Amino acid sequence: AMRFYHALGWGVPAVLLGLAVGLDPEGYGNPDFCWISVHEPLIWSFAGPIVLVIVMNGTMFLLAARTSCSTGQREAKKTSAL
Repeated sequence: AMRFYHALGWGVPAVLLGLAVGLDPEGYGNPDFCWISVHEPLIWSFAGPIVLVIVMNGTMFLLAARTSCSTGQREAKKTSAL
């Protein structure tokens, strides 16, 4: 099981980085430090997955909050009926 998570955690970023650098080697890095240039579209190879994770986390939070609140309202209706 852990082998799968290690492959996923290290393999996916390695593939994304390999594609980013392979497609545009000049867009990766600058004279001061090794980083993706923020002035090139290549930055979305880094920012895109971050935005996706934030949106997914926000969606899951909202669904969990809605479920939690609706469960509390049902329990309140049951106790008030008694």
